[in-house]
Amino acid sequence: MRFRRRAVDTEGGFTLIEITVVVALLAVLVLLAIPVYVSARDNAEKKTCFMNQNTLQRAAEVYLSLNKTAKASDLEGIVNDAHPVRAQHIVGATPRCPAGEAPADSGNPTAAEGAYRFDANGTLQGCTLGRLGPHGSFMD
Repeated sequence: MRFRRRAVDTEGGFTLIEITVVVALLAVLVLLAIPVYVSARDNAEKKTCFMNQNTLQRAAEVYLSLNKTAKASDLEGIVNDAHPVRAQHIVGATPRCPAGEAPADSGNPTAAEGAYRFDANGTLQGCTLGRLGPHGSFMD
């Protein structure tokens, strides 16, 4: 009786070349996905910042309509827990720019830590904070 040898190895497994090709393809996919992820995250943070600004500007309008003796200049300053729109519960929580650093004290954030600021005319200032750099106002 004669035995024939099979031409194909029946042991199974992957060769070093196959594994290297798969790892290289995964690396290329990851390198392509990282910039897309960073761009999507920055875009989401910018839109969240604009939404916060819009909410605060509308809250300022509500504050001025509820308090007939109030002036727009009463809104001047950093929006924190002592700010009129927050102190009168027109805004539920103190919003901050998501691209800014987390404030050391959430009750009293400073402008450098992502807080919003009203000018003397009662207009919310455009955001210039965080890793996004100056990204303006929702009205731009």
